[in-house]
Amino acid sequence: MFYEDRDKYHNKFMAELKAKQELESVPICFDQCVTSVAGGHGLSGEEKNCIRECYLKRVGVRDEMNIYFTQK
Repeated sequence: MFYEDRDKYHNKFMAELKAKQELESVPICFDQCVTSVAGGHGLSGEEKNCIRECYLKRVGVRDEMNIYFTQK
């Protein structure tokens, strides 16, 4: 019974951290990968792959850190 409140707030805190990490990952990766948006042609395949790889790498590191801290 006492753990229920703690778990509720812990889950809410972890959800907020996850959302913040995911929202901040996209602009960082976009700035690293995209050189110019002028021309109206959209993103090249290399730029799309770079964004995808950067984002997945950042999310993967976050998940590994969560696993590490929960195991401690």
